[in-house]
Amino acid sequence: SLTISLTYTCTDATHLTAVAGQPPRTSGQKYERVGAGNITPTCDGKSHTAAVKADPQSTFTGTWKAGTKATVGASLVKVAGNQVITQLSDSKDMTLSG
Repeated sequence: SLTISLTYTCTDATHLTAVAGQPPRTSGQKYERVGAGNITPTCDGKSHTAAVKADPQSTFTGTWKAGTKATVGASLVKVAGNQVITQLSDSKDMTLSG
């Protein structure tokens, strides 16, 4: 598993999700390693830092590679009834540390 540290602020979300893919995607390239996870965020309008464990998904091959670039994304989501509303989403290419 890969642990992703996120800093967020929210007032009304039910899930904080994180996804990582390695190597970072370029035109037509598929990810070899994909991990994802979510937690319940604390939404009190204040800034919080949380660690989200990105467990390997079914297409995962090999192992996470420290010192190698990855695409990492996170979303704050509100689930209400049968509606899913993405409130904030961001992704960046970064280098994983070990």
